[in-house]
Amino acid sequence: MTGIPGAETGGGDFEVFFDSVWPRVVALGRRMGLGVADAEDVALDALAIAHDRWGRVGRLEYREAWTLKVAARLALRAAGRRGAPVVERREGASAEDLALGSVAVEAALRRLPRRQRQVVVLRYLADLPEREVARILRIDVGSVKQHASRARATLRGVLVGVDAEESA
Repeated sequence: MTGIPGAETGGGDFEVFFDSVWPRVVALGRRMGLGVADAEDVALDALAIAHDRWGRVGRLEYREAWTLKVAARLALRAAGRRGAPVVERREGASAEDLALGSVAVEAALRRLPRRQRQVVVLRYLADLPEREVARILRIDVGSVKQHASRARATLRGVLVGVDAEESA
């Protein structure tokens, strides 16, 4: 339980929401390459923002997705400040491979137009369904699919080029 005064106000029980979403928000930070403590800090910050805006957020049908979007943004910032990778560590990958891969992925993500980057973060890093991504971004599902497809093509081209350069 949060123990936050007034958490029950604003159209829903924030404490119940906090308890239900906490594991998923922390897991998002971990999947984005943050350590446990940093992922928990990001989760707390995202949930504090949700609490501050609970009068509005508590009424949203997609309040969990909203919180995950906030957490994803905070995690990307935290990873950038700490030089942490923005992808999960793969089994058997050396520290050097991981560092090179995370730098390449982060650089590739920065090349994407804002909307494509938002779709990629929500769809693939936050693991949200297309319908939720569409609601959060206030676009239709077809647009989510189109942005995701274009982003994947761009990322594939950029990252395959990086792999080719490294193996040469």
